[in-house]
Amino acid sequence: MEEKNILILGGSRFIGYLTLLELVKKNWNITIFNRQLGIPPKEFPNNINFVKGDRNKPKDYIGAFNKKYDLVIDFSGFKLSQVEPIFTKYSSKIKQYIFISTVEVYKKPYPEILFEESLRNFSEKTLIEDFLLKFKEKNQITILRPQGVFGPYDPCIAGLLFYRIQNNLPIIIKENSSKKIKLLYVYDLTKIINLLINNTKAYGKIYNVSGDEIITLNYLIACCAKICKKKPIIKNYTKDMSQFNLKHNPKKRHVDISPVWPENDKVSSNELIKNDIKIEFTNIYNSLEKTYQWLNENKERLNYFSFLGENYILSNLNPPYYKSWFWKITNLLDIRNKVRTKIKKFIIFKLKN
Repeated sequence: MEEKNILILGGSRFIGYLTLLELVKKNWNITIFNRQLGIPPKEFPNNINFVKGDRNKPKDYIGAFNKKYDLVIDFSGFKLSQVEPIFTKYSSKIKQYIFISTVEVYKKPYPEILFEESLRNFSEKTLIEDFLLKFKEKNQITILRPQGVFGPYDPCIAGLLFYRIQNNLPIIIKENSSKKIKLLYVYDLTKIINLLINNTKAYGKIYNVSGDEIITLNYLIACCAKICKKKPIIKNYTKDMSQFNLKHNPKKRHVDISPVWPENDKVSSNELIKNDIKIEFTNIYNSLEKTYQWLNENKERLNYFSFLGENYILSNLNPPYYKSWFWKITNLLDIRNKVRTKIKKFIIFKLKN
C-alpha cells in the first residue's frame, strides 16, 4: 500500500480519535495538530507526530504545514477564521480535504426531510462550507454533515438512558419526546471517512451522514429498556427538577434530569452518501447494544451519568443544609481530578514529542 502523509486537525477526542485508530492500521504517516488540552479516551498509538497549536493563532499552522499532505481531516474547524488561513497560505500542500460540518447548518423551520440542498442558516459552519467549495477542484474537498453521533467513548443520550434504566431510576420526559430525529453510530462515520479517501465521486460534494431509522425519544427509551431487560420508569418533567440539578451539580455534558431532545422534528436524508460510497449503516438497536456492552465494560463511564440529590429531586424536597454543604465540598475536591488531568496531559504530549 502506498505510503501517505495524513494531517488530523483535532484528533484527541471521540470521532477524531476513533478515526485516527482506523488510519494507523494502514501504516501511514499521521500528524495531529491541536492545542493538546484534551486527554484521549485511551493512549495514542505509537509513531504519531504531534504538533501543538491554537487554530485561533494562524502562525501556529507553520509547524503543521512544513510538508505536503495527501489528506487533511478537519474535526476542529468551528470558525471561518480558523480555516481560511490554511487555504490562503498552504493550499498547495493539501491534496484532499475532508471537513466535518454539522446538520445544524440547516435553517429552521426544518422541512419534513433535510436534503443537502435544503436552506441553510447563517452560521460559522455555513461560512466555512461556502469558503471550502471555492477550492473544490484544486484541493478535492468533501464536506460531511453528521447527525446525532454516539457510541463507545461518547454514548451521549443513550448513556443517560442506560444508567437510569439499569439503576431503576425514572426517566423524566418532556412534551417533545415524540419528536423525530436520526442518530448515527460513530463507527459508521469513521468507516465513511475511510471510504472517502481518494474517492473521486466525493470530490466537491456535501453529504448528510445519519443512520437509516427515524426515531423518537420514546422509541429510544424502549430500545434501551429492551437491551437492559428492564421496564423503564417514566415520569413527567417539572421545571423545579432542572433548577435543583443546576444548583447542586456541576454541569456535565449529556447529564440532566431530563434527556436533551430537539423541540422540532429533524430528519436528514442519507441517500446521497449511500448511493455514492455504498455504505450500509448499523441499525439503531445494534448500535445501542454495542454501546451498552462498552458501558458495562467501563463502569466509570456509565456512572458518569449520575448526579447528586436524586432522591430529593424526585420527591420535590429541598435537601438539608448539611447535605448541601457536603456536596459543595465534594465539588471543590474535584480539583484533585484537574491536577491528575494536567499530569496525564504532560505524560501524553510532552513525553511523546
